[in-house]
Amino acid sequence: MSTPTLRQRLATSLVTGQLLLGDDDASIAQWLDLIQEEGVQALLEKQLRTCGHWDAQPQALRDALSKNTRAALVRSMLQEQQLHQIVDAARQADVRVMLLKGNALGLWLYADPYLRETSDIDLLFASKEELGRVVAALAPLHYVAEPDAGAYSYERKCILQVNGSKRGELDMHSRLLNAPLYAELLDFDTLWQAAIPLGFDAAYMRALGVEHALVHACLNRALNIQNAEPDQLKLLFDIHLLMARMDAQAWAAIVALVTHKRICGVCLRSIEDAATMFGTKLPPSVIATLQRNAATEPLDARRLQDWRYMQWQNFKALPGVIPKLRWVWMRLFPSLTQLSTLYGNRRWVSLMLSRLWRGILRLQSD
Repeated sequence: MSTPTLRQRLATSLVTGQLLLGDDDASIAQWLDLIQEEGVQALLEKQLRTCGHWDAQPQALRDALSKNTRAALVRSMLQEQQLHQIVDAARQADVRVMLLKGNALGLWLYADPYLRETSDIDLLFASKEELGRVVAALAPLHYVAEPDAGAYSYERKCILQVNGSKRGELDMHSRLLNAPLYAELLDFDTLWQAAIPLGFDAAYMRALGVEHALVHACLNRALNIQNAEPDQLKLLFDIHLLMARMDAQAWAAIVALVTHKRICGVCLRSIEDAATMFGTKLPPSVIATLQRNAATEPLDARRLQDWRYMQWQNFKALPGVIPKLRWVWMRLFPSLTQLSTLYGNRRWVSLMLSRLWRGILRLQSD
């Protein structure tokens, strides 16, 4: 059975809680590989149990899911401890922090935080300067931040190291998305004013409000497509759950926002993909409006996976000649930190050769 067919059946199972296995189906090992790749192990187990289909599953499947769910639960508990450390550091530095993506959604969108599996913690700051103050406050707790990658890189990793071992990772952002095309779409203060509390000190940590969370999920997925990263079901399930929260007023706010920012097509692509995968009910008037507006936008959302096209769009988004030249230089000659993140810890020359080879392959494939 083809992987796309298995993937659609897995998506259906996440909604119905019934995993459709039969004599002619893929092996249990294939199912487990797919479930792990899509990042939905704990979520699937929860759905199977909740809907009363757990006992009907093969023992090997149940054993593997239970083991992985326990690991997800432990990881979630450790990340909650890290979140308390981050809030304390933010309070010490007098800096507001926005919790993004999986950890934030796990706390208010999912029934339990561990159901939204994630390997790192994403944080948004108002500026690089404020980000740096929190990095300094976290340093005594064994968090080690990589160097700032430059003016047009809006992301900085910070690793929790205990006795020489990696115990956690923070992805710290000074813009909502790490790409010039999307970086200036939504400013921190606007996001903070509409943000929601999470059970921590709301003066220092909040999460994106539901409308902004949906737009961010769509844009983040667009960036993943652009960078050829895995398109996991857990990301589409986020969008599915967020859309299920929308009433008429919320949809009107979404349409107004994405129309003003001229990102109807980008958001519509993920909205329709999630609805197709999970059967989400969407207001026909919303889809019609987004389709109509997308047709007049400069960014063609059908070409998100076209690497050369998206590089050109990011180049055009930069204001002025000097920023454009700096961005091109950073793309051609990334810092050692950036190269190591992409290709592993090796010498600069070896890393640049890997980058050159990857560029050649991309040009040939486009």
